[in-house]
Amino acid sequence: VAHTLLNTLPPWVLAFSATHLDVKMLPEPTDTHRCEVRSHMTTGAIEFPYDATEYFASRSASLRQNVNRRTRRAAEDIGQPRLDVLTDEASVDPYMALYAETESRGWKGHASTAVRFDNVQGTFYRELLRRAARVGYARMFVLRFGEVPVAQQIAIAYRGALYLLKTTYDERFKAYAPGVLQRMHVVRWASTQHPRINRLELYGKLSEWQRPFVTSKRKIYHATF
Repeated sequence: VAHTLLNTLPPWVLAFSATHLDVKMLPEPTDTHRCEVRSHMTTGAIEFPYDATEYFASRSASLRQNVNRRTRRAAEDIGQPRLDVLTDEASVDPYMALYAETESRGWKGHASTAVRFDNVQGTFYRELLRRAARVGYARMFVLRFGEVPVAQQIAIAYRGALYLLKTTYDERFKAYAPGVLQRMHVVRWASTQHPRINRLELYGKLSEWQRPFVTSKRKIYHATF
């Protein structure tokens, strides 16, 4: 397809690049004199064809102990961790205002890279979530300790998969590992949904704190023809 496209474009177009390709969706082409393939990153997925209890039983003992310890501490010090899930279009603006406030309070805010309600990133995610909400795909997660919001996760649910797009947490509560607890709660929520969600796609560079959760890894690559 890429070579056909190149042949139909004007002769001064010398190359066509496709970036961030997923080997699950598009198998990696052969690296030849007409096609250069470059590895971009390794991403991960959480697959659970069974329930969340069995999934967590299959994880490392250290992860389970860490989750249980942080949950107890959060419940004792602040309030019982719980997950709110928003799906409707009317919730998008208040949710993104909360997301922006959380992220701006941390290191991304100090580095001027945080999502803000009305900057380019904030505008993009608000429009994305509005469109997704209209067709029933938007999932906006808020982890709370009692009534205190401590982490948020933007996601899209589609055909049995939950695509985890963007996440943030309140760095004031870092000692309680809110990002880890939010991931645990999202997995548990996903395992109870009908129709069933059986895969969570991280679709970002696999980090060390994500590795204990993932059940599979794969390459994201760039290809230039």
